[in-house]
Amino acid sequence: MLWSADGTWERLVRHVLSAADAGGGIDWNINVDSTITRAHQHAAGAPQTPPPAGT
Repeated sequence: MLWSADGTWERLVRHVLSAADAGGGIDWNINVDSTITRAHQHAAGAPQTPPPAGT
């Protein structure tokens, strides 16, 4: 928690990314997929059979 508050994590991440980028270790290609597939309400994973009577 203290490292986050005083900026240590931010500096550490910046340093590691900079070193990896300089060494060619980062591929900066980004792919974003915004495909949406709708499913029927009964396909939501609910049990298919009712529970046994009397329980």
